[in-house]
Order: sequence, then structure tokens, then C-alpha cells
Amino acid sequence: MIKLSIAAPFSILAVALLAGCFTPGPNNPASAGTSMAPVAQPVPYWSGTGVVQAVNPAPGAIVAGPNTSSRNPSASSESGLYRLQIRMDDGRMMYVDTPSREFSAGTRVQLTDSNEIRRM
Repeated sequence: MIKLSIAAPFSILAVALLAGCFTPGPNNPASAGTSMAPVAQPVPYWSGTGVVQAVNPAPGAIVAGPNTSSRNPSASSESGLYRLQIRMDDGRMMYVDTPSREFSAGTRVQLTDSNEIRRM
């Protein structure tokens, strides 16, 4: 009788733990095998003045598909734009993409409310 009173709580605990493994998950459309289109994420933009800290090629789309050349299929291609890293006068860091080559590190710029970059 003592063996049964010790084994009963362990079996109840095991059933309770296993029951948690078999509960249905949340309704997640990504797990249902449907493909969802990527959604652009809004990035904060503040007008003001600052200094360009660095200029780098802006990343482009991911290269996918069979690797028919020597390029790495997981590498991103260049988009033809340049990404400016701008330290604003209030201390914030802004990243702005532009097709212009007229900006270099150390250039003082103004970001306008109409999304323009002006040299100062």
C-alpha cells in the first residue's frame, strides 16, 4: 500500500506535464505554411543639423537562388545608394540613404522637414 501512495503523485505529475506538450499553439499564420509579404518598418526621422560620421554603401536586396557565379548567395548586393551615418547636434544618430556622392565624413548637413539633405 505504501508503494501505491508514493507512485500515484508521480504519475499524476507526469500526466500533467505531458498534457502541456499536447495543447494547441497560438493561431500563427506563418506556421500554417502560408507566405506573407514583408512589411516595411517605419524608421524615425527628425529634421535638424548634424555631422556625417561615415558613408557606406546601402545594403540592397538579398541575392537568392542557385549560385551560378562565385558570389555568396547569402550576401546582400549593393543598392546603388549610400548610407550616411549622421550624428545630430542633439546627440541622436540618424541613418539616411541617398544616391548622392557629394557627402563625406565630416560634412555638416541639415535634414529638412521635406526629407532633403543639404550641405552647410
